[in-house]
Amino acid sequence: MFIKRMAIAVTILVAGIALPGLAWAHDFYVEPSVLHLKPAETVKLSVVQVNGDQSETLPFYDGLAAGFDLTSPGGTTAIDAQAGDDPVATLHPAVPGYHIVAFVSQPRTADLATKKFKLYVEGKGLKATTGNTPLRAGIVPELYTRYSKVILAVGKSPPGTGYLKQLGLKLELVPGKNLPAWKANTPLTLRLFYQGKPLHGTQVQFFSPGRWKHRIKVRTDPDGRLNTQLPHAGMWVAAAVHMLPSPDPKYDWESFWASLTFEVKE
Repeated sequence: MFIKRMAIAVTILVAGIALPGLAWAHDFYVEPSVLHLKPAETVKLSVVQVNGDQSETLPFYDGLAAGFDLTSPGGTTAIDAQAGDDPVATLHPAVPGYHIVAFVSQPRTADLATKKFKLYVEGKGLKATTGNTPLRAGIVPELYTRYSKVILAVGKSPPGTGYLKQLGLKLELVPGKNLPAWKANTPLTLRLFYQGKPLHGTQVQFFSPGRWKHRIKVRTDPDGRLNTQLPHAGMWVAAAVHMLPSPDPKYDWESFWASLTFEVKE
């Protein structure tokens, strides 16, 4: 069952479409209408933004995505998305195996009050990153980019290990070799990579649609790996944020957000 949400209104202007924006500190992921499907079955993709215990879908608009692709057993192709679409795309993956949807947002800016920035840093487990670095008074300017993936299983018993493929995203979550056997209350493994290298000590949060406040938080080990168990079957999202001082003097910080949408079986 999928949760009904209110789409963000999009105002059509002469010059194009007004940008609804990707709000600060909000989790962001791509939600498919189905995760395990028959060959050539329809799957609709929605871009979802979570704020506390509520969520909303974003219609596609010019300037939303820097990249939107499907990596299948036969290779990688661009996903067609049109301005105003919500869901943002409809696919019919035909080849049995594992297919990976990858969505990369255009970089966005956030000007956050210092107090809210501190809350955001604490909530995402980033206090070690900012450390004792003095924050400017008033507004903290930040540049951020989202990297979202979805693992689709096509066929009754999908062949191959395509889900292990690294796509080269700047910040990327990759499932472990046991993904086909992921079940509720059994061990699962993920790895987190930044610029292709394992990222140590980063907090990864797990949540499921409709239960956004109920989160499991785990940190990666020196190999970028984490092990955990999830309490129920269905759709789950793993999400992580990596933050660095910005090389651009216009911003104090630059952050990279990764998400992975996947299925846990009964």
